[in-house]
Amino acid sequence: MLNMAIQQQHTNLTCCEELKQSLGPRAKVFLPTTDGYSQAKRIWNGMFDNHSPALIVQVTGVADVQAVLKFAHQREHIQINLKTITHIVFYVVEGLTVTAKAGGHSFAGLSTIQDGIVIDFIQMKSKLNLTKREEPHHIVVGFLAVIVNPGKREVLVEPGVLLAELDHETQAFGLATPTGISMCISTWVFVQFFLNYLGVVSYTGVFGLVLGGGVGWLSRKFGASVDNILSANVVLANGKHVTASADENPDLFWALRGCASNFGIVTSLVLKAHPIGLCYRGNYNQKLFDAKVLEHRKYYARSGSIDFDDMTIDFVNSVVESINTLTSPYSFVELVAIGGIMKEISADETSYFHLRKQDWLVNIITSWCEGNGDEHINWCRETFRKLHAKAPAAYLNLVMMDPPTNTTYKEQLNNAFGSNLNKLRIIKKKYDPFNFFRHNLNLLPADDNNDN
Repeated sequence: MLNMAIQQQHTNLTCCEELKQSLGPRAKVFLPTTDGYSQAKRIWNGMFDNHSPALIVQVTGVADVQAVLKFAHQREHIQINLKTITHIVFYVVEGLTVTAKAGGHSFAGLSTIQDGIVIDFIQMKSKLNLTKREEPHHIVVGFLAVIVNPGKREVLVEPGVLLAELDHETQAFGLATPTGISMCISTWVFVQFFLNYLGVVSYTGVFGLVLGGGVGWLSRKFGASVDNILSANVVLANGKHVTASADENPDLFWALRGCASNFGIVTSLVLKAHPIGLCYRGNYNQKLFDAKVLEHRKYYARSGSIDFDDMTIDFVNSVVESINTLTSPYSFVELVAIGGIMKEISADETSYFHLRKQDWLVNIITSWCEGNGDEHINWCRETFRKLHAKAPAAYLNLVMMDPPTNTTYKEQLNNAFGSNLNKLRIIKKKYDPFNFFRHNLNLLPADDNNDN
């Protein structure tokens, strides 16, 4: 048994060495026993601290992403678990699922994965070669690449870029891309109406927020974040690197805007940048918002929507009652008005956002520091039950992986994607027929015998 353990350890460490050899010189690989692993595996939501990836690969470019996917494919039925026999640590390799981590700000903990591979983009803020580009203005801060083209009113963004970094660069030209918001019914809502920010929580990753919908301060005027994507570069399950836009792979482009994690690893985005003048007020005021959503507390959320007819006195009383029964000072109810350009755009223009038909997005978010949070989670679920009206349409970036009580997983998919669901499954079959990308609000590829 001991000899088998030593042999298995040697085999799997050799596999990891082979992966390292296929990566770029700045890429980093972390195993559970590697120095720095504990810090590398941390994400914003401390509720998922108990998740331990088998491997964390901090990639530096497209070639690294392709190498990791190839490695995972070759070990499709592999997992790496830590076991000990007579004080010898070895790895038993059994099935690898892959997930991507940009800012690590996923409410549902999708920036990490138990016993799988995390592709971490923290190292992928690199200087780009502009010699063949059409003279955009290139702004580099350290190793951060955000390329602003003020003439075209476009901005190219690499994965790993955070909202504050994007806003900081676009605002140099009086431009902005619609990103996040946090309009809460709480003791600090008054402050928020007087501080006009483009992306509220500064350390949120651009990619996760934008590809998951993105409702922000500017959305009524310029649309949701997904409406402002011009193109995306993507590594597919088969390792092929493609561009998705209105002209290239338009079906994939449609699907990525709201459901990207089901189809591939996005390695760059080109976004619209709108002229709005100078609104970003600097790092000091930004910290007023960051302090309310501190990193590494534990978070849980529920999301739904209502129309104006649902905004009755009973609804308002329920909101007040919920605030009066808060179980944590870090919890809140969030009402976000959906209107303007957002409602003028057809619900099937992108894969996500059939909640465009609604008037208000209703988010209930709870946060706590210690314990399993049962009391706070129950408050969140009960508040959701009270406030949830006729429309189940939800904000995808706040959809947890446990369906609400009395809701099936299929109903949860319908709540997220509505009438777009079947079309998404058909496109999934084309680009990821074996469901390689499955650590998400997962779509099964369409079945010829049962499209439902």
